[in-house]
Amino acid sequence: MGESNIVLIERACEEVFKENGLNSINTNSSSVLFDKTNITATIGVAGQVQGHLILYSRLDTAISLVEELFRNMGMEQQITHDNPMFKETFAELLNQLGGRTTIKLSECGIDADITPPTILKGDNIYINTNTYKSTAIIKISGNFGDIGLFVGLTN
Repeated sequence: MGESNIVLIERACEEVFKENGLNSINTNSSSVLFDKTNITATIGVAGQVQGHLILYSRLDTAISLVEELFRNMGMEQQITHDNPMFKETFAELLNQLGGRTTIKLSECGIDADITPPTILKGDNIYINTNTYKSTAIIKISGNFGDIGLFVGLTN
């Protein structure tokens, strides 16, 4: 994946997180490995480019992220992994990241759209990413911990 596309997606991440009140995040395109990835949200990318955006994290980190998002909206509540709002919020965050990514691509003359998000939750989730022509992993760090955004495109 070209360096300029990675920068575009990093900017999209920074903008979305800041709009959600997470002002102290850092992004970089280095590898993010977790001993256990317990929650994954995926969105398909269609149009002039095809592929997927995959937001992934350890479950405890994702819960901390969602709790912080809720606090920023004035909704102080304890979040658990089986709370429907937890999964919906994690998926919506990826939906916002995907939407902002398509806007950034559009500004560069690339027509793209996204599919609705899908959530996978369980122990030691594995996704085969060998089918993509270009890939990048963006590490997103904040008070909640570290999460990863995998970007895989076929065109």
